[in-house]
Amino acid sequence: MQTHLPEQVLFLQPHEGRAVRKLRENPPTIDDPMQSYVSVGGNFSTVGCVAEIVGYDDKRAISAKKRLLVMKAQAMFQPGEEDMVFQTTQVNLIAVRRMRWMAKREQFSVGRLTKVSDGKPLSVNRQSAGGWSVVRRLQD
Repeated sequence: MQTHLPEQVLFLQPHEGRAVRKLRENPPTIDDPMQSYVSVGGNFSTVGCVAEIVGYDDKRAISAKKRLLVMKAQAMFQPGEEDMVFQTTQVNLIAVRRMRWMAKREQFSVGRLTKVSDGKPLSVNRQSAGGWSVVRRLQD
């Protein structure tokens, strides 16, 4: 997580073989970030991590220069992940900042998130990682 350098841009490379259309069509920026809610650690029914998405690339179209810069940043801040930039079966390269674990009292059920596409809440019965939805968070 980004406890010590919250403004440092890091990279997520989700195991997905197709581009995240919302990010590809309207990529977030440093000046206009998108909130990301993440379920981690096998507890897929609870949001336990938040981050700001500040950029997006389809790894199949990334320039050689940017690939090298990403790999250098990963070597410094995410050791062991720099080779993943070459794995184009995972096509999404998502730039994030301010990623943090949520305190237990801040965590909430994914059922409090509704999908923009159909207005339905996310399922709390997920058994595996993966998948993306553009969501709205219901007010507590």
